[in-house]
Amino acid sequence: MAKPALTRENWPLFRQRFDRINADSVPQWGTLTPARLMKHLQVAIESSLGRVKIKDQSTWFSRNVIKPLIVNVFTNWPKGVKAPDILFPDAENDFDAERGRLYALVDEYFAEVDRDPLRITHHPFFGPMTMRYGQRLHGLHFNHHLRQYGV
Repeated sequence: MAKPALTRENWPLFRQRFDRINADSVPQWGTLTPARLMKHLQVAIESSLGRVKIKDQSTWFSRNVIKPLIVNVFTNWPKGVKAPDILFPDAENDFDAERGRLYALVDEYFAEVDRDPLRITHHPFFGPMTMRYGQRLHGLHFNHHLRQYGV
């Protein structure tokens, strides 16, 4: 599958794949349970919406060299990349509730992108970026975890 941006138009492609994950699904790598995966992706979206503040750990190199490579060249992200624990909170609800919350947040995200696509958000490793640019990064991130679950 192509690696589309997380846009309203592409959302059905992502959602079909998310709908194939259930509470008992087992990842092909890593330790994220399905419910915790949904919570992790919620944190990513909430960060872009400015609701979750994550310490900026970006550097000139990560912003100007790594970010364009990750977004434009090396789009199949490797397994086992370790991110800070703050990005992996425990699920607060069962799988179906966490997935429903993710879907609701994605809808809110689309509304915000539509409202202000050039609004600057801050990624903890890649620094400032527009909401529109963030759509590409979120699409790649979602695709990475969907691959993790073999869907």
